[in-house]
Amino acid sequence: MEYESCLDGLEAIEKVEEYLSKRKMFDIVLMDLYMPNMNGYNASKKIRELEKKYGIKESNRLYICGYSSQVSLAVEKKCFDHEMDDIIAKPMSKDTLDRMLNEHDRRKMKG
Repeated sequence: MEYESCLDGLEAIEKVEEYLSKRKMFDIVLMDLYMPNMNGYNASKKIRELEKKYGIKESNRLYICGYSSQVSLAVEKKCFDHEMDDIIAKPMSKDTLDRMLNEHDRRKMKG
């Protein structure tokens, strides 16, 4: 598994744009909801705007999963309102991460 880590939402946006500009894509984005400089909600919205900018079809967009220790119905609704695909509570088990990676592995989708 390869991964990139970011310190805040602004860095996440920059990293996604770097990949999109090279016609590359992440399998999943684990988006912490509460980060400095830009939170995960707003970063997710900006990533969706980047996908449109780079002509990514709705069916091929990034799988963005909100990640937080504070999960409730209100938080879940806010994630979906900000165009995330799912929300997972911290801490995440290895089995949950494995399942997510297997379900959203773009290499498998191409075959």
